[in-house]
Amino acid sequence: MATAKQKSVTKCPYERVVFTPEDHEVMDAALDYNPELRLCAGIARVARKAKLKYPVKSVQDLLSLLPKRPVYAEEHHLRPGGVETYMRKEYFPIANERELISRCYLALMACNEAMRWAATAPANAQTLLREYKLASQPKGAR
Repeated sequence: MATAKQKSVTKCPYERVVFTPEDHEVMDAALDYNPELRLCAGIARVARKAKLKYPVKSVQDLLSLLPKRPVYAEEHHLRPGGVETYMRKEYFPIANERELISRCYLALMACNEAMRWAATAPANAQTLLREYKLASQPKGAR
């Protein structure tokens, strides 16, 4: 039951906002606020062009999408070692393009977090990491 203070809300006729090719400038402007999403869209575009086969079973399948030389785009370095580090085993298999985009986004967020931590790590970071490793092991394994 609505009270007098509640405002009426117009129900949207569709569940999601739909864009057409004429909306490219709007989409491009919105993606400026999240460079990782722009990069994920670029990765999906490269995967389409390469006719990537799904399901993608391992990170090795994605490495073939990289150019021969390292790429720097949207504030990220794309190199085989980085891709292998941040595309975790748990992300596979990747069933379709939507999952590819989401897994790439997760990997980029993990990379951002690692770099943020590295940039602000205390002087004794190596000692703290060794202590963390010991503390996180089961008691019988120490």
